[in-house]
Amino acid sequence: MQVAVITYSSKALIKSPLSDSLSEAVSSLTPDSTTNRNVSGAIRLAYSTIFDSTPSSSDRVVVVVTTAGATVDTEKTLPEALAARRSGLRLVVLGVGPLVNGTEAAAIAGSDSLVVYADSFSQLVLRDSPVAGALAAKICQTSQSPISPPVTLWSCSFESSSAPLCGMTQDTTDQFDWTVFTGPTPSDPTGPDSAFDGQYYIYIEASSPRQPDDEARLFLPRLNTMSGTVCIDFHYHMFGFHINTLKLIQRQSSTTPSTVWMRSRDQGNRWYEARVELDVTSDTQLLLVASRGQEYSGDIGLDAISILAGPCPSAS
Repeated sequence: MQVAVITYSSKALIKSPLSDSLSEAVSSLTPDSTTNRNVSGAIRLAYSTIFDSTPSSSDRVVVVVTTAGATVDTEKTLPEALAARRSGLRLVVLGVGPLVNGTEAAAIAGSDSLVVYADSFSQLVLRDSPVAGALAAKICQTSQSPISPPVTLWSCSFESSSAPLCGMTQDTTDQFDWTVFTGPTPSDPTGPDSAFDGQYYIYIEASSPRQPDDEARLFLPRLNTMSGTVCIDFHYHMFGFHINTLKLIQRQSSTTPSTVWMRSRDQGNRWYEARVELDVTSDTQLLLVASRGQEYSGDIGLDAISILAGPCPSAS
């Protein structure tokens, strides 16, 4: 096993590879007086360069150390973390101090179960430190079994000019439609500044003539291969004073539609990943539904939507 440690240092230094030495990995975690927090670049370096010579069968773990309530480069960090995990790299997050954003930490690691919290760096150097022990356990946990990339049944990042919705369809019985867009939404301050993946994403425009609780509904495609357990993976952006709700709804002809995932209110100016594990049949319809809030500052964005075969790597 090889372990790299990314700290919020002036250069986001990677202290690695730390081959077969958990104690060295833990003892290398020391506070730094600077706070550049260039974590996205360090993660990219970890999976593209620092482990480049590591055989693919080796366990490769990166410990990301965070001390802040919000990373400076969150918009870059989360995509880089996702790319790292998809490349086979395992991420563990160590949150130090009272200002750690737990939601961000879990998003970087890919699961709440891969986040360890410490009150201070001094807890890491104490003899028989429970925090150090917990961190070592998480590192070992990530290396117990190989990661097999899930089979993608369908995906969409809205980059195709000929089929921008990738087979999804707008509901004709709702009040308005989702819009394919690039760059910041027209209204400020609400909506994404850019796509999560590529250049394009979709969003709801909450400005006039929209009214409170108007809905925009989007049907995901029905797939002949979509039967049994699947994982719905998507990225959402909910930023604005008047954000209402975003829902994933499951509907079958013989049953009442049910909301299987929902977020409400302002979530901050950043993209989040959601993974929802469902049991489906070829009769299942899945809808992504956004509703408009009380005023114009309620744009909601979606990007990088996928249907994966089997259970979610980490449901959220």
